[in-house]
Amino acid sequence: MWRCAKCQEESEDHFDACWSCGAARGATAAAGTASGVPATPPKVPDSVARERTQLYAARYKSARDVVRFVGVASSLTKAIGFLLGLGCLIGALMTNPSGGSLIIGTGMAFAIIVLFWALGALLAAIAEILRAMLDTAIHTSPLLTRAEVERLITTG
Repeated sequence: MWRCAKCQEESEDHFDACWSCGAARGATAAAGTASGVPATPPKVPDSVARERTQLYAARYKSARDVVRFVGVASSLTKAIGFLLGLGCLIGALMTNPSGGSLIIGTGMAFAIIVLFWALGALLAAIAEILRAMLDTAIHTSPLLTRAEVERLITTG
């Protein structure tokens, strides 16, 4: 086993490149960090830094709003499925509460509830993936300082 100098992940001896970051075996990390990402971004004029931070803030807020919307859509989808399934079951009970129609109505109600719940769960998973991507993008940006990252995350 050997440890990557760039990302500190371990790789098997028979590999010539890191499985995680792709760095060649024996490559060295940039000065000052284990990840190879500079500890501080390159020095830029204050006006450019402000503009860059404002752009990140606007995009971060937009992405957060999308994540919230998908989360709400997930909950609504599950609720609608439950109500449709319940309506189907009540309809089956009211039309002919005996025999086959009740079994078919119950089966349809169950299928509708499961289908909409699965769709809602899929939307919830998409929201979590978006949230993870968003946080990763902000935390790994070489253009933002730690203070800017903290400010973006806490002011959203």
